[in-house]
Amino acid sequence: LLDLHPPYPPGIFQIDGNFGGAAAVAEMLLQSHGGVIRLLPAKPAAWTQGRVGGLRARGGFVVDLEWTADGLARTRVLSRFGRVCRLRAPGARVPVVLCGGRKVPTEPSAGRDWRFDTRPEEVYDIEWRAQ
Repeated sequence: LLDLHPPYPPGIFQIDGNFGGAAAVAEMLLQSHGGVIRLLPAKPAAWTQGRVGGLRARGGFVVDLEWTADGLARTRVLSRFGRVCRLRAPGARVPVVLCGGRKVPTEPSAGRDWRFDTRPEEVYDIEWRAQ
C-alpha cells in the first residue's frame, strides 16, 4: 500500500496516497456518519476472521472490533464525552453491553440500530448474539 509518484525511477513518495489507503481500509470496518456507528459495513468476504483496535468514530468514541466466520463477535467502545452510543451491526445481532462488569440497558433504535447511554471515559464491552 505504498504510493509513489512518477517519474520512475526514483519516484516521489506521496504521503497522501498512503494515508488514503489506510483510511479506506478503516472505513470498510467502521463508519460513523449520521449519528450511527456502523460496524463492519463493507468487510470483504475473504476476511472471515479478524480484529482491529483504536478506530475513531464521530461523537468521541474509540472502537475495537473482533469478528469470526459467524459474524461480529465482540466490540469495545471507549466513550470520551459520555454521549449516547448508537451502533449498527451486520446481520441480526443483539448486543449485550457491560461496563465495569455491570449490564448496561440497551434499546433498539430505528431498525437494526441499538442505543445505550455512556459516561465520559468509561469502557463498554459488547458481545453480539444472534437473534
